Amino acid sequence: MKDYIFTKKPRLIMALSLILSLATPVIGLAHDKSDILLVNKQQSLSETYFPENLMIPEVDFSGDKEKMQAKAANALEAMFNQAEQDGVQLYAASGYRSYHYQEDLFQYWVNQYGEQEANRFSAKPGESEHQTGLTMDVTSAAVDFQLEQSFGETEAGKWLEQHASEFGFIIRYPEGKEAVTGYTYEPWHLRYIGTDHARKVDSLHVTLETYLSIPASNLHTVEAGDTLYSLAKDNGTTVIVIKALNPGIKTDYLQIGESIFLPGASSTPEQPSLDYKIKEGDTFNQIAASFGSVTVDDLRAANPEVNAHELEIGKIINVPK
Repeated sequence: MKDYIFTKKPRLIMALSLILSLATPVIGLAHDKSDILLVNKQQSLSETYFPENLMIPEVDFSGDKEKMQAKAANALEAMFNQAEQDGVQLYAASGYRSYHYQEDLFQYWVNQYGEQEANRFSAKPGESEHQTGLTMDVTSAAVDFQLEQSFGETEAGKWLEQHASEFGFIIRYPEGKEAVTGYTYEPWHLRYIGTDHARKVDSLHVTLETYLSIPASNLHTVEAGDTLYSLAKDNGTTVIVIKALNPGIKTDYLQIGESIFLPGASSTPEQPSLDYKIKEGDTFNQIAASFGSVTVDDLRAANPEVNAHELEIGKIINVPK
């Protein structure tokens, strides 16, 4: 969250001390993703929750050194090292915060902006991911080591967007998803959920809330030979529906290991294509244009045996719906 005012040395305005005991956190359970700790405005941590195995990662900091859970700290170190090898310098800014620290922090912002506005960019106590020890805010010199939305447009911000999931992190509060997450866009806020989950969230282009709500049966890991047409046919849906559920998906090339969202098979599978008889002068471009919502790539995927450059007059091809 954008609470760097208490983490940078020039803006350090208080120090808090407290005695915390172990407690069971509120965990968002979702099918096989029960190892993911979901913390948001609907699911909060108790006042006494304290994460185990906190350590200071060996990375560069913009101010005071901050702690994370060991598994997240190790992943952060690996990510920072790779960024440095790629010529990108990252700085950690804000990690673990206690319930009471967040309580005072949130009140500071309430005094500045009022509770409703403050809660768009700062969490109430118990609702902050920083209390999990699985979050680190990251910054760079390009934004003067601040936590600003413009960080997303910097070299460091773009590198994180492209590579964070490879190390088990997600950008927790994506742009345009405030209605889902409850918070404004924060390109600096990284949450550790493990490599497998992070890669799925990244490839699906969804929030953590949405990812946890997707039934396991609706997630498909692309295998060799998969096409949008074959997946539509096997799942009783259409290519158009799959494309709508997965904006940005490449219709001509599905990457093996990529996760895509399927609507699930219906009880009465819908025919995912129409039959079309090739006429003299037809080309895939003309056929696609005549159907409006179909692309040449869709036609190729639905008819892998057809030579698009030499269409046989009278041959029946599949046109995805």
